[in-house]
Amino acid sequence: MSNTRREEQKFNNSLPKLPHFKLAPLTSCLARELLFQWCKQPIGESVSAADIIEDLGVKHSDKNSKIIAFLEKTAKNTTLTSGLLLKIENLQARQTSPQLTYSKTELETAANTIEKWFQSPGVPHFSTSLMQLSAKVKFLRSHTVNKIRYYLTRLWQKAGTKPLLNLLEELEYSLQDAAEEYYRVKQKYLFKQNSARRAYNKLSSKLDTDKKNRIENWESAWKAIKLTYQFRVKAQIYHFAHQLVTQLVEQIKMYCKSLTSTNKLLEDLQVWFAEQNPLQPALLPSLLVHIANEVDFYELRNQFEKQTGHFLNQWGTASSISQELLKEKIVTFVRPIAIKIYTKSCRQALALSS
Repeated sequence: MSNTRREEQKFNNSLPKLPHFKLAPLTSCLARELLFQWCKQPIGESVSAADIIEDLGVKHSDKNSKIIAFLEKTAKNTTLTSGLLLKIENLQARQTSPQLTYSKTELETAANTIEKWFQSPGVPHFSTSLMQLSAKVKFLRSHTVNKIRYYLTRLWQKAGTKPLLNLLEELEYSLQDAAEEYYRVKQKYLFKQNSARRAYNKLSSKLDTDKKNRIENWESAWKAIKLTYQFRVKAQIYHFAHQLVTQLVEQIKMYCKSLTSTNKLLEDLQVWFAEQNPLQPALLPSLLVHIANEVDFYELRNQFEKQTGHFLNQWGTASSISQELLKEKIVTFVRPIAIKIYTKSCRQALALSS
């Protein structure tokens, strides 16, 4: 017989022989109840996935999201918008000399100049502006990830694995919807860009053949050039927004994976403890009342997390945490509490019988 069993037997023998709880079943029941509560503890504050999405500013709407507004403001402070249009207008203005023949060759020369400027690696050209936008996207990603961590740090101090997992899954779906919407809008601008480019090609090809409408086609071709690059910039902004939100989705998936593993671990432990020293069904309601009156599940969770060295949500993925280790630690942790409840229940039974 193990020392633990001898101690429990000695303790049982030292108390009056009453038709009441026994220590071993009580210990297993208490352990199972703790695990059950740690799975289902409510979030404890009024917060929803919609609230978090709103705070993150990632949801696309008719008025644009905070992310798009931020990126467009950044673009305006670079050569992506005003600088690009100024470059096009300056080139167009230089194409109004008396020697101008409004030929396809003259237009393509100007268009190639704009494209080279657009792709040039030098300051203050387009690629430099893209780097600035990319840096802003990294800042936004860091900012939004920190916000998500802030919410989770608050919530999983008390929330059970199931309510928190439900919240994160809803958040993941909402972020995925936002990412898909950004992608859809990006594709829309790419389509408009290609349409403007096709219009330019069609108009430029007429310059050498349609002498009657040459000037009109010339001006329309320049408008098509402007639209091509405007839509190209818009598509790039939505590409960055889609990239950012997709990365947030992956971050949430990592949290969900960790919580799913932890929740399964807690459920498996509940099953294991239920099979150890089963309690008589008739005594279970009374025992649960005793436990609820005597135990602060939140406080015990904080204490046990300190003993394991990991927050509850990390148990399913931490390499230093195993089911066998948790079984041992939980039994050691709950035994003094079980003894306290056991002693009090026996004393109450004695008082009632006297």
